[in-house]
Amino acid sequence: MFPGQGSQYVNMGRELYENEKIFRQSLDRCAEYLTEPLGVDVRKILYPTEPDEPAAAAQLNQTGIAQPALFRC
Repeated sequence: MFPGQGSQYVNMGRELYENEKIFRQSLDRCAEYLTEPLGVDVRKILYPTEPDEPAAAAQLNQTGIAQPALFRC
């Protein structure tokens, strides 16, 4: 459930987010809480539009983004 840092990737958990209401609600609540301290909505990094995937992948490799993103997964 809690993978180690370095195992994160763009669109990780996307199917759960799109299909499981409780997962989506929980992730949304965490993302909203984290937006101010991180300065970014982690949902835009986890589930970017296709043109934004390379930039999102680079952000997701930054420790300050990766650790909160892994915790929620």
